[in-house]
Amino acid sequence: MTIEQLDVIDIVTINDAANEVRLFISDHLPWDVDEGEHLLLLQSKLNLYLHVIESGQLYEQCPRSIGRDVIIEIAPIFPLSAQAQRLFVLCQGVVRNAGFDLRIWNGFAEDDRTSAPIDGQPEGIPHVKH
Repeated sequence: MTIEQLDVIDIVTINDAANEVRLFISDHLPWDVDEGEHLLLLQSKLNLYLHVIESGQLYEQCPRSIGRDVIIEIAPIFPLSAQAQRLFVLCQGVVRNAGFDLRIWNGFAEDDRTSAPIDGQPEGIPHVKH
């Protein structure tokens, strides 16, 4: 699952030690090819993730996420372009105002070693109800 699939949460992990649930956006696209379309995809994917969280679908389909800090992480293969960095900062403010966090995934940091994918992605998370 990737940024191009706008009806799917790409990856969900639970980090018990940090009391977090992380929703990853898997971004494999380069920024030097059709940057405008890439920016729209990223914005649409972020909107989808916010919808899944705010509508309660995340908690219905993944009860272990209840009561945890929710973090959306963009996992890009390529460094963000200047435009993408500006979009990230704007979106980060919106996500934080909604009570969640938005980050750029920086690989497996020390605290990520305790995160684990949810066994068999919860029903309903991959394909969002509209």
